[in-house]
Amino acid sequence: MINRNEEHRENYIGDYCVDSNECVTVNSECRTGICQCIPGYSFSPKTHECKGENYIGDSCVDSNECVTVNSECRTGICQCIPGYSFSPKTHECKECTNYGNDYWEIMDHYISKKNLETLDGVTLQECFNLCNSRTECTCVSLEYGRATQVCYLANITVLHYPERWYHDSVQTFEIAYYQRDCE
Repeated sequence: MINRNEEHRENYIGDYCVDSNECVTVNSECRTGICQCIPGYSFSPKTHECKGENYIGDSCVDSNECVTVNSECRTGICQCIPGYSFSPKTHECKECTNYGNDYWEIMDHYISKKNLETLDGVTLQECFNLCNSRTECTCVSLEYGRATQVCYLANITVLHYPERWYHDSVQTFEIAYYQRDCE
């Protein structure tokens, strides 16, 4: 059993559980009535996280090191390939049917001319909130102009229009692509 400090809350690693949905630490599950790291992950007492070896969010040097299907090494971290979203429930990179409120950032990339809505003069956080709260259709990705504070909402990913996926290597637009994680 893991030692707890006074800040520790229920349903973290070492806490009693009945169902894996009760275990709130990413990469954990309920096994034998206790929240534990999933196989292949181990608990880090320093960060209070379940750390794997070359899974999503782990450090890497080369994409061959990333063991999750549909993942790659980008900016020194194993991340889902653009177009696939991370599922915290199943620990996969996949196409989602339901989306959460977290995003992966891919700097200097964008999908050309496929925006659902363009909003001027908003912060990045406001852009996330607008995407998360859309009800007419599901916003699954967005692009954000850092210098211009322009938010581009979209109901598509790069998998829908790979021919419109661009890398702005000279940073002409100072833009970043953000894709929502699964629920």
